[in-house]
Amino acid sequence: MAINFDIEPRFISGTTGLRLQVNPDDFVDGTSWELLEAGGTGQINVSLARLYDVALGVAGGDLVEIWARNTDGAETLRARGVVTIPEPTLDLKEKCVLTAYGRMEDMNHVVLDKVIVHPADKDLSAFAAEIADDYAARRPGLVFVRDIQDTGVSLETLTLSNTTARAAMDQLQQQAGRNSVWGWDIDPVTNLDRFYLRPRVASVGHQWFVGDRVKVLSSPLDHTNIANGIKLQGGPAKYPQLVTNPSFEIPIVPNEASGNMLSDGGFEGNITWNYINGASRNNYDPSSGHNASAHSGQWYAILDNANEEIWQEVPVTPGVQYTASLFARRENGSLANVGSLIIEGRSSSGTVLETPQPLPIAPSSTAWSGGQGSTIFAGDALTTSVTFTNTSTTKARIRIKTTNGTGGKGLLIDDVVFAQAGALGQTGWMADDRSGSTFTSEFRSIDWACRGGSFDGIYGVRVDVAPTTAYDPVLEPIGGLDGGSNGNHFKPTPSQTLRCSAQVRMAPGLNSSAGNVRLEYTEWSGPGSETQKVRPSGTSIPNDGAWHYISMDVTAHGDAASATIGLSFGSAGVYDIDCISVRDSAAGDEFLRGANFEKYVVAEDTSLTGVSAAAALSFTTYGRRESVVSNPDIVTWNGDAKAWAGAYFTRNAVPLRRDRVELIHEHTQAPSPGEGTQVRVSGTAAADITDWPARAQYTWSKATLAVSLELSNERPTVAKLLRSRSGSSSGTGSGGASSIAAVGSGTGGGVTTPVPTPVASSTVSGTVKTTVDHVDPTVYEKTEMDAIIAALPSGGSGGGVGGTLYLYDHFS
Repeated sequence: MAINFDIEPRFISGTTGLRLQVNPDDFVDGTSWELLEAGGTGQINVSLARLYDVALGVAGGDLVEIWARNTDGAETLRARGVVTIPEPTLDLKEKCVLTAYGRMEDMNHVVLDKVIVHPADKDLSAFAAEIADDYAARRPGLVFVRDIQDTGVSLETLTLSNTTARAAMDQLQQQAGRNSVWGWDIDPVTNLDRFYLRPRVASVGHQWFVGDRVKVLSSPLDHTNIANGIKLQGGPAKYPQLVTNPSFEIPIVPNEASGNMLSDGGFEGNITWNYINGASRNNYDPSSGHNASAHSGQWYAILDNANEEIWQEVPVTPGVQYTASLFARRENGSLANVGSLIIEGRSSSGTVLETPQPLPIAPSSTAWSGGQGSTIFAGDALTTSVTFTNTSTTKARIRIKTTNGTGGKGLLIDDVVFAQAGALGQTGWMADDRSGSTFTSEFRSIDWACRGGSFDGIYGVRVDVAPTTAYDPVLEPIGGLDGGSNGNHFKPTPSQTLRCSAQVRMAPGLNSSAGNVRLEYTEWSGPGSETQKVRPSGTSIPNDGAWHYISMDVTAHGDAASATIGLSFGSAGVYDIDCISVRDSAAGDEFLRGANFEKYVVAEDTSLTGVSAAAALSFTTYGRRESVVSNPDIVTWNGDAKAWAGAYFTRNAVPLRRDRVELIHEHTQAPSPGEGTQVRVSGTAAADITDWPARAQYTWSKATLAVSLELSNERPTVAKLLRSRSGSSSGTGSGGASSIAAVGSGTGGGVTTPVPTPVASSTVSGTVKTTVDHVDPTVYEKTEMDAIIAALPSGGSGGGVGGTLYLYDHFS
């Protein structure tokens, strides 16, 4: 192929602005430059074959310009950079390699420490314009052109803390889900440096054919970093959560050092416990026949046979709620030894006055289970609550007793806790029955860390209530509804409209009728000065086992100083409670755990925007692949996170395809990052590789210009996953095939197996290209692949396609 252009590097003095003359044939040994999707013009290398310091005097800070010059005299400026490393190299002869970088490298020397805020949400282009302004202010002598286009992605806040201008632009690009490109190139009208932010072009702008200018084509798949579920950690939320511990994720677990009224609850000291009818304590000792490890520490209690028992007494106060828990396991997996936790209210003389319902202990395996986090209503429930109502009760006997057993392989017990309910619960929360001076046990039991009662996160709260008066029993922040600024109250903004909400359901399988609850908002202008109390009608909760979202909007008074939210119960039942929330009503119904935006998001979430069909199928195809992703600029779900997460999953929820294409004799088409690039294996679109370059590297040496395109920033859809076959067609034949049935008269090769019928053929630049109808639109048969290989042009007066050729079929 004839070469009708030349590449000429030119050097401009950084001090005088005058051109330093260079004769490429005399001085230049080779030239390379790159274009990047993040930054535009990157590294430029010019290899000089003579003493540069004598012939040119090029110094750091001088400019290098890469010009493409046609034989008719037309010139195009392709790249410009600032010389940073004039490096003499001693090889077979003394020569020099000059290294320069585009303006994106200079942006590394401009540091920004600011927060850019657009309260009404602005396109990313508005933020890019401010970054460009900051860069220009540090370079008063630089004149450049701007091409800042809308990306279709909006943002409210961009936090730049000790961030370089280049890193700030990279951050913007990531915010757009990498569906935009930014950088520096040359304005074709003025030949000035041009700063740009552009969306990716949806259409194909450049096209090459294998056998024509394509020298190398490869496309491996990388499954390393697939992510279809992410914990998205954002910045300070625009509308923060006002409630402390709203989804009950911070349980308070008493222990012997804090809260536990029992002595030696872990059986480590061999004190205070009474062992009856053969019950004992043991540590890991195979010689004794008991070879289990303790739940914590070294020791545990063993109840081998029926009616074995351990007990301990502690002082109690009538009307105070207590909670008990323990851990248990079988010693032998096949023996179903069971027992009970019995809590007796006794007088000072030891008379049993009251015995609440015993708690069954029936572990299902040799794994330790139970404790505060278990579900109290399950078959292996190991947590319960009790309130003594007899005013003569002064002490409680905590008894653990087997009801059956098989000698030698028994029921193992460890880490027993008996504590006041306030010492076993959730950070910031309490239960109140508001019954006045006459105590009634309206909360029959509370599981403060119920794994089976969670809507969000790990834990929810499961309560069994029996209101004497409707809406007396209430879950509320510690400090209650009458403590003003005390306790875990929050401070609303005066006149702020608040969305109060909760997730509630009737615990599945534990109810016979519907329930009823209501949200309660109380507000104070100061300690002891209640100014607003909102008590709406109750909401019926169907007994369908499904979660139900309840909410109300409240406007804070102008003198609001503190407020609190509670959830009260209007009818008896077992309820699961989670996500008690108060946020500004502008946040809508989305739930947030704290002051910073944080959400677990999965690719198959149908509320996301912009997720490819393939990303939505990622979990089905690859299983759950999770990651933690931080983006401090995400502060809302609807405004920021939906679009960002959609773009993230489209890129990351399927394997990364690392396409690479090398072209020769490329000048008339100049691919840039962000421009659609297509390599056609045949004339059929199903066999094409269409991508957007992440990096384009140009290399000029010995009158040949080669272009290497790294298309590594795209992930294909699952429906377009790579399928490949390999074949070869080599030789130096002349002429070309116009159809698959007649593949050429030279040594380009042919096929003898039946092949699809060609539907079109054409000649472009002396190269024959053939379009093939595929028999099966979903899978290439081996014969079809062979046919396409054979149909590749044999190259006019040149050679055939040599070596091994890899073909890729991407199906829609």
